Amino acid sequence: LAPPMRYRLCGGEFGVQAAINEIIEEYQYTTATWALILIFTFCCIFYKSFMAGIILIIPLIISNAIAFAMMATGFFWAIPTPITITTSTLPVTAVGIGLGVDFGVYLLSRIKDEYGSVRDLGKAIENAMLTTGKAVVYLSTTLTVGIFFWVISPLMFQAMMGLFLAIVLFLNMVGALLLVPSFVVLLKPKFITGQAK
Repeated sequence: LAPPMRYRLCGGEFGVQAAINEIIEEYQYTTATWALILIFTFCCIFYKSFMAGIILIIPLIISNAIAFAMMATGFFWAIPTPITITTSTLPVTAVGIGLGVDFGVYLLSRIKDEYGSVRDLGKAIENAMLTTGKAVVYLSTTLTVGIFFWVISPLMFQAMMGLFLAIVLFLNMVGALLLVPSFVVLLKPKFITGQAK
């Protein structure tokens, strides 16, 4: 039989949500670290090269670190309240990480394919930037502009998330277009040049 008593949560639903948000904030760095480790591992496996993982993960870490800094400071103090990690904002950060590596994978794969044809790293990067680089810009711009219209929403949360996601997409595009080719030029990775790994 059920005991003759009723349980009430301290603080009600707001208290429960606050407790959930505290746990998310406590473990967000662990979660992000594991996500980056898994992305790095799969990139290494797919390209059969440790260097591929390095080339793809560093731009992702930099662009998302800038995005998190903007979030924590209220877009560098442009808004009065910083955006914290909650059950609502966590999916936005996950999308940012997923799309960020996407842009880098597209570009790196194209550089690898172009090098197989022209056998010149500079020309391969130039061709990749003129083809896949253009496509990355188009894709990122289309997504960013579409999401940016959330900013005019009367709901404060939706407006802030639209702005944050648009900035995350833009930073990931810039990171992929600037850093991936730069690392390829500097490191001359063997998985692209075809030498022994």
